[in-house]
Amino acid sequence: ENTKMYEGRPCKDMYPTEYFPHGITNGAQWYNVPGGMQDWNYLHTNCFEVTIELGCVKYPKAEELPKYWEQNRRSLLQFMKQV
Repeated sequence: ENTKMYEGRPCKDMYPTEYFPHGITNGAQWYNVPGGMQDWNYLHTNCFEVTIELGCVKYPKAEELPKYWEQNRRSLLQFMKQV
């Protein structure tokens, strides 16, 4: 649902070598966070967590948030529908 992400190179200006087929990657292959909350939840509560990356910048400026919402609105609503 996010056409920019679906192209597979959403952050080509920042990370020119990264490519995610159809905008999807295995998070552990992308970057590993050993001992994080996701590990704890899986090991101690048998619960899976999902991290959804909405853009290329970890802390976008407030005035950019409407743009992120428009880029990801349909994707987030589709995700909730499928859950």
